[in-house]
This record gives sequence, C-alpha cells and structure tokens, in this order.
Amino acid sequence: MTSVLSAGTTSTLEVRPLGQRHRGMPAAAWPYALLRVFDRGRPEAGFREAAHVENAAVGGDPTGGPREFLLWTDAERQTLLARVTTASVDGRHTRYHVCDAHGAVLATVDRSGGTAMPPRRARWLVTRADGATLHAVKGTRFGWSVWWALSPLWVLMFPVALLGGDIVRMPRATTWRHGRTPELALKTATSTRHDYTVHPGTTDPRVHLALATLHHSFPVWRDR
Repeated sequence: MTSVLSAGTTSTLEVRPLGQRHRGMPAAAWPYALLRVFDRGRPEAGFREAAHVENAAVGGDPTGGPREFLLWTDAERQTLLARVTTASVDGRHTRYHVCDAHGAVLATVDRSGGTAMPPRRARWLVTRADGATLHAVKGTRFGWSVWWALSPLWVLMFPVALLGGDIVRMPRATTWRHGRTPELALKTATSTRHDYTVHPGTTDPRVHLALATLHHSFPVWRDR
C-alpha cells in the first residue's frame, strides 16, 4: 500500500483545481486538480502534495455520467498512483472502479444522483476489495428540510446573492462511514476548492484520494 496519508492521524485533504496543462500531456486530457494533505498530528510540516490528478475523460454530464481520472504522484506523470474509471451508467446511477497502477480494483463506487421530485438525496456506496463498505448521503434531513422550507424566498434571495450577500445554500455535508465510523468527510466547499477530513481507518488511502477527486467533480450547487 502506498503511504500517501499518515496512518493513525486525522488529516485535511485539499482538492484544488489546476488551470495549466503539463508538458507532454495528451491532447485529449487536461489537468484537473492537485491534492494536498495536511497532517494534523504534524502541523509543523504544513501541506504536502499527495497526488496530481489528470482528467482523461472527454465530455460528459457535469452532474453525472462517465468519469476517468489518473492520479499521479508527480506533476511529470512518471508514477501512477491510482485510476478512476466508469464501469457502467444507468440513468442517475453510475458505477466507478478505483484501480491501482497495475489495474487491480481497490474499490467499486456506486453513486445515485439526487432528484428534486420526489426529493431524493445523492447517495454513495463504496465497496472495498475486501468486501467492506462505506456509505454516504448528501446533506442531513434537517438541512434539506430547512432548504426546501425556504424555497419560496429564493426569488427574493437571488438579488442578495448578486450583490455579494450570503444566502441559504444547498446542504453539502457528506460523510463516508464504515458502519458508524466516519472515514472521509467534506469539510468546506467552494465552487472550485474542496477540503475533506480524513479520519484514521482501514480503507486504502488511494481510495480516499480517488473518492475525494470523484466527489469534487460533481458541482455542489447543482448536484442534489
């Protein structure tokens, strides 16, 4: 197992988009994001690079559908850390595979997109190679109840948002749990950058990195 996250400590995982193409990158691919890790047990070390993500997919629906990411240990793309591929797409349900550098499946990720009518939250199911699972849903029941209760006021809040004011945002809290134990949780999110909390657990850290990358690829303001 590649040690990209410190074992036994809680870490902050930052997914930050990139805007420049690396030299030698295929024309059909474009740089996606830089993943950095901050080990809370060693704050003096600061942030360190965990993976450079290349988007190898072309087109696709930003709210669902095919994804393909290559996670490299270096910007020069010399050492492959993990690969995310799309196994199947069936309506709002998509299955992804997280594989190691040799193609062995580390985990299968099933994602079901949310819907407005009937109200249904986006759901995630991660099945590891050993059969263990992680579950997550977007937002809490209370958060969604408040959001829908305020829906008649959205027309009034739109001008406030244009003037830079703060409005009630769509619930974004997402925590992947093994049983009742949290392993990966969305901490903060903007239109581009996401920060996640990685808790000590038994999941391969490459799966955590791939899962954060995959989750980041779905716009938080459009994905229910």
